[in-house]
Amino acid sequence: MENNTVKITGKIMETPEYLLTSPDRRKIYKSTIEVMRTSGNMDVIPIQVPEQIVQEIRDNVGGRITIFG
Repeated sequence: MENNTVKITGKIMETPEYLLTSPDRRKIYKSTIEVMRTSGNMDVIPIQVPEQIVQEIRDNVGGRITIFG
């Protein structure tokens, strides 16, 4: 079986806000990134951020981020 992977690069649009606590007690935050398509159109994509990196995202609102998954 093959696994799909994704790489998205865009601008962090908002400060992460608390979303929920997972069953294993990890806090999850939500934010959005703005991504430009190859066509030139912009998409705003919701993201979920684990507590371990939320401060890094907060410190870089307006900056660029690359997400792998």
